[in-house]
This record gives sequence, C-alpha cells and structure tokens, in this order.
Amino acid sequence: MKLCPKCNKQFSDDANFCPVDAARLGPVIQAAAESDSLGARFELLDKLGGARTGAVHKAKDKQTGAVAAVKLVSPQVTSLPGVAQRLERELKQLERVQSAGVTKLIASGKRGEQTWIALELVEGAVTLDEAISARGPIALDQAAHLIEVVGEALIEAAQVGVVHRDLAPKNILFAGHDIKLINFSLPVPTSDRVPGVPEFVAPEQVEGKPVDQRSNLYSLGALYYYVLTGQPVHGGSVEEVHRGHTGGSIKTPSSLAPVPAPVEAVIMRALDRSPTKRFLTVRQYVDEVSRIARGEADPKLAMPAGKQRPKAELV
Repeated sequence: MKLCPKCNKQFSDDANFCPVDAARLGPVIQAAAESDSLGARFELLDKLGGARTGAVHKAKDKQTGAVAAVKLVSPQVTSLPGVAQRLERELKQLERVQSAGVTKLIASGKRGEQTWIALELVEGAVTLDEAISARGPIALDQAAHLIEVVGEALIEAAQVGVVHRDLAPKNILFAGHDIKLINFSLPVPTSDRVPGVPEFVAPEQVEGKPVDQRSNLYSLGALYYYVLTGQPVHGGSVEEVHRGHTGGSIKTPSSLAPVPAPVEAVIMRALDRSPTKRFLTVRQYVDEVSRIARGEADPKLAMPAGKQRPKAELV
C-alpha cells in the first residue's frame, strides 16, 4: 500500500499519484511500527491521534512507570531533503530546553528506519486551532500571554540552535492554563514546495530562502493576528495564500476586531515582508507585547526597524 502525504489516504502499490489531490504517493508505515511496544523502553497504549507528521500514542515508560506521548514520525517527513539529519541533531539539542512552554523531550531513537520521539504527555489538551474554531477569538490579555509563552519557548530553543519551522495553531496545545509548543523540526510534508501551514509561513519560506528567528517573528505576528481576529492574515487556496505573503495587501486587525492601536502596530511590524524591517529579535518583540499588556507601550518600537536601531540581544 502507498500513502498520500496530503490527504493521508492509502492506495494500491501500483498507484503513483493521489487521485484526490494529485500528490505523489509514498510508502505506508509498516504495521510493526504500530505494534504494542517500542524497543525496550516504551509500551504503546492507546492511539491519541494522527497527522501527516506521524501517529501519536499514549505510552508507558518501562523504566519509570510514567506515561508519555510517543510520536512515530512519518517517513513522509524524514524523506524530505535534509530533514532526517537535522531532526537527529536537533532532537539532541532540544533535550536541553527546559521552557515551561515546550513539551519536555523524554527520549528519542530509531526503530528500523523510523524515528520515534517520546514527549511529556499533556492530558486534556486541545490545539489552538480547535480552541479558536470552538470559541472564536480570544481576549486581549489571553492573546498577549499566549505570545509571551510561545515567544519564550522560541527564544530558549534558539539558544540551543533550534528554529521552529512550522509555527502554527495546530502546533500549540492548550490544557487549562498551560500552553505548550510542539512539533519542533517536523515540517508538514505537502505536495507543494513549501512545507508548513501556508497561512503562517514567512515570505522568505515561500521564496525558498533560509529561515531564522526573523521568520518566526513573522509567524508570531500571523499567530497574534489570528487569535485576535479569528481569521488568518491571508486566505484562499495555497497559491493565493503564498502570493499574499509575498505581495498581497493585509487587512488591518482593527478592521476585523476591536484591536487597540499599540497591539495592531506590533502585529503589523512583525508582518513586514522584509525580515530586516521586523523587530530585531524575538526577545524584543515579546518584551514589547508584555509592555503593551501592562499599558507601557513604547511607540518607537512600533516603527519599522530601519527607522530606529535600539540595541538588542541576538535572540
């Protein structure tokens, strides 16, 4: 059997392209990877869900007796150019990240050719896109807190050399008051040349240019826009969304929802198409979001970066 990386449907071995969306088909994870145990370390229990990046199971850690979430990474992800090597390297680096906004990495390894990742299990969690779909836009103070938590997680990951390449609502978990950023280093495989959720990728990603923390700044701006308005910055087909990022106009957040001017200013600066005109660092952006939430906005920081150059950290 073969698997479509876009719609996740299976087809016979003689098929090469998905009849639904024309994506090139790839191999299906063999049943052995879905069995009841994972090496000597974990026993797989209930299947919690599945996505194009791989299936997630509740699992029992045989060493400690604790429960964890084990992700069986889809070969459709690790077959992307350079991903397997980068994933192996960055998983080792992520072991050093202790931010409360990141699901703790317990262990990782390979089972045959398939990578598995054991993470802290976040009970009762829903993704941000599920929360917005169910309840609509969130309050200003909650939105600011979300950006602060996610931003701090990105900052700590960057300090160990890891950039999140798919910052989107589906990769943010809500569990009570806890917020967790998940799926570092796991770009969603698509039939398009740009991995990731189209509505939240930066223009430089669409253009195939290198990504860094400034790309995450754009995604943070798109995320802030989304949680306050309930709408993405650009909508439509994948091609239309990509064209929007690289050359389309943006409706101001305040035209869609009651967004105060200082908040709108930091969102729009983060969404500048030019990386050099965004905030200098994620730290600067998060600090300004916090100041606005406290009623201490700095009007100079809402200006394009080219008009003022305050000293800042590298992260």
